[in-house]
Amino acid sequence: MKKEKIIIHGVSVILWGEKSSRVAIVTHGSQSHKEDRFIQACANNLCNRGFQIISFDLPEHGERRNTTPIHTINQVMVEMKIIMHFAIEHYSSIYLIGCSLGAYYTLLAYQSNSIEQCALLSPVVDLIELTLEMLENDNRTINDVIENNQIILSNGIIVRLEDYQYLIEHKIKEIQFPISILYGQKDKLIRFESIQKFVRSYDCECIVSKKSEHHFHTIEDMYEIDQWLNRIK
Repeated sequence: MKKEKIIIHGVSVILWGEKSSRVAIVTHGSQSHKEDRFIQACANNLCNRGFQIISFDLPEHGERRNTTPIHTINQVMVEMKIIMHFAIEHYSSIYLIGCSLGAYYTLLAYQSNSIEQCALLSPVVDLIELTLEMLENDNRTINDVIENNQIILSNGIIVRLEDYQYLIEHKIKEIQFPISILYGQKDKLIRFESIQKFVRSYDCECIVSKKSEHHFHTIEDMYEIDQWLNRIK
């Protein structure tokens, strides 16, 4: 499969597939990278059906580990909007795919754009709620973050005050495009109640994979992903 690495206003991305009028912007999850197994599955499915794919490393992920700028939500939004501007200039039809944390970033950054379809795998649908839950699981509160500006949780995730404030000031509220969700019934990170609430709010399609966890990784999981991606037309 054709893969081309290019720089878009300082952001390193991969273009997958042959030239097309249709593109899917794919955003990976926390602790992953722009060539992970899920993104390769997206490329194998969609590029064989005439799409191109754009993938990129979030700050402090993949090839950008231990480099600046650091991973803040504001920085992520700036970079994702650069990528969207490129997509608008070069493609007539734009699709979105997001995984886990990347799903939330996708919705937050692109909620007001003209999008054909959006597909979200194991999506974070309420990052404020998830942040507070992770703090509670570590016997911390948001007050600890306020007092220290940032704290590192036992799982290695950094909770920054500036990110929490950004989330409070910037909400997901303008979604106009169709969304399909693939969720693992054994997901221990994202509560199904949160998914259901989001689905009701935005009239989403939701497919539940009964044997899957938050991280889709088995052979059966990859089959589920491939069948789900076929819904993108």
